[in-house]
Amino acid sequence: MKIKIFKENRLYSIKDIFKDYTLEEQDKILKSLMELKLIKKLSKNSDLELEDLLDIDKIKLDKGDILYKFIYVGMISIEDNSFIIYPKYLKDETIEKERINNYIKLKEILKVIRKYNKSKEQEQFFSSDYDSSTFNLITLVLELLEDYYQNGLYFNEERIIELNGEGEILWNKTINENIAYFNASKKPIYLDFYTSNSQINEEDFFRRLHSYILTDSCKKVETLLNILDIEVVNISTQDLEDFGDTDYILYRLNLEENRQFITRKKKVLEMLKVYILKKENSNKDNNISFVGVNAFNLVWEEVCSIVLNNSLNKNLKELSLSSDDNRTLLEIIDKPKWRDRLSRIEFEKDTLKPDIVVVSNPLNKELEIYDAKYYNIDFTDKGLKGQPGIADIIKQYVYELAYFKKGFNIIKNSFLMPIDSETESDLYLCEVDLEIFHILFENDYKLKPIEIILKPCSYMYQKYLKK
Repeated sequence: MKIKIFKENRLYSIKDIFKDYTLEEQDKILKSLMELKLIKKLSKNSDLELEDLLDIDKIKLDKGDILYKFIYVGMISIEDNSFIIYPKYLKDETIEKERINNYIKLKEILKVIRKYNKSKEQEQFFSSDYDSSTFNLITLVLELLEDYYQNGLYFNEERIIELNGEGEILWNKTINENIAYFNASKKPIYLDFYTSNSQINEEDFFRRLHSYILTDSCKKVETLLNILDIEVVNISTQDLEDFGDTDYILYRLNLEENRQFITRKKKVLEMLKVYILKKENSNKDNNISFVGVNAFNLVWEEVCSIVLNNSLNKNLKELSLSSDDNRTLLEIIDKPKWRDRLSRIEFEKDTLKPDIVVVSNPLNKELEIYDAKYYNIDFTDKGLKGQPGIADIIKQYVYELAYFKKGFNIIKNSFLMPIDSETESDLYLCEVDLEIFHILFENDYKLKPIEIILKPCSYMYQKYLKK
């Protein structure tokens, strides 16, 4: 398998991406990536954002070349080709060491992404239409393996009736079918009795099918599982034909699913059914699977929110900020009032929504306000790039003023950005100030500059994964 490594949002020429590929392979892979919106095509003379323009001079381009950038973080597999795309904040030297470091960063990032996807119910391995060509093998395999290592193989129990066994005594059967002896008090005594016991049926159809699909699916993505340090399952020597034709297998799976009431078992049966359907309708032109996310900025926001214990949607009573107010920290922010000019009827609509609000001291009503920004900020004596825009700065100040009006003390107001660092310590990079707010409110409230804090990602991820 060919393994190629890229960086999210970096500009690449077609030659950078498909070096050592035939033209036929290039067209086929590029078509798949474009259809699933995992890569974006850019013209050198249009569609370029400021960040692109800053990087374009670093690329060697021939006349007429088209530029591409991956708008995805994670791992993509297309037949015997694997593309690994790292998030944009990682240093180039960190990415270059990934192969020799056994892809340690990739594994950590994918764990975070998968937890995020599960929390948002976004991780899917098939479309709602089973006849659709949309199918994500690697995600299905990861789901199957996660369930298998936690719960084992699918099982159905069978009832075993034994003579003088160790299970529950079947008194009716014992009385009706065995000889009774009577003691001196004329009470019946049974020297033999029937017992009932349950045991897992190792030859159960669905248990064997589960075993086969685990083994067969692992073989198909073995290289990717090895990269992720996930143990490959090899527990079956059977072929699909041993279970009957596809229609029969699906018929049995549907019957079993209809009679099951255990959620975990129903989910396993559903995954087995999807795999059988995909195997039957296999289309090599669309043999692509992937695990990752298109919008890593949302992952970063979620990580910061969980790790910092965001209290935005918690009510004041629960946060010990009030004895009887059940409104949340979000709900107490004033809403815009829309008023009809003639009737004077008023309507309130949605208002400001901070990213993260943390209660640091309920007794003193102290709050910390954060905005998680997935930016690559670069602040040097030569200039600044990758910084939040003016609208972001204005919103942060307005959030602070909104809570100040409600009687809160704002002790911190910051932008949080990722940094590739193995330490646990934050880096206070710089601060931003907007003088107009001081002019407007200097007599009522002293606004401080907004801090730009770089959060070490590995430390944040470890905390997030433990939550």
